[in-house]
Amino acid sequence: MPRNKARRSVVPLGCVDHGALLRALVRDAVLVAADDFTSYDVSYPEFLKYFNSCGPLTNHHLIIATNFAYGWMPTILDFASREFEKGVAYLEIAKAGGKLSIAELTTLAKIVNNSTVGASKLLHFASPSAYAILDSRVAKYLRARIESGDRAAEQYLAYNDCMRELSDSREAAEVAGKMSDRVGYDVGQMRALELVMFHAGELAGHIWAT
Repeated sequence: MPRNKARRSVVPLGCVDHGALLRALVRDAVLVAADDFTSYDVSYPEFLKYFNSCGPLTNHHLIIATNFAYGWMPTILDFASREFEKGVAYLEIAKAGGKLSIAELTTLAKIVNNSTVGASKLLHFASPSAYAILDSRVAKYLRARIESGDRAAEQYLAYNDCMRELSDSREAAEVAGKMSDRVGYDVGQMRALELVMFHAGELAGHIWAT
């Protein structure tokens, strides 16, 4: 009989030791070039402003925000699910800083082209201090493969728990100050840490461990 393989942990390897990751992020902040101002930096404050000014969320806001969040993705948006009312309810929870369950995040991801990466961007724009963006560069920095389905939701929530803890630290505030100076607008502590991983992840997938 074939041997059963051990179930691989969905927790990104770099998130296992929070202290080691935080020290690496402080060190690697210098890898974000001061003149590396992209179209993403132009769009980002406007996306946050949208959620800050729209009031109670409706299907209208979800559909528009899903489209602009997916503008940061390499593929065309497809609503793989039309459970918009549930998506609005879960986005309201996130906007208030609440935590989503695996099932709730999976439902939201299905609306956003069945993509947890896309859902992470939507959640971050709605609640930038409570939800971090996870994409391929961040995963590379953390030495992780982005999962699919329920495992993707489990992976993201584990990553986000780590980011919530680290973003409350004094070191994260220092990194945020440096990132704000480099990109030319105020960057929150959660976003600052993710920016470091995004830029450093392009250079090597195991910088945090060196």
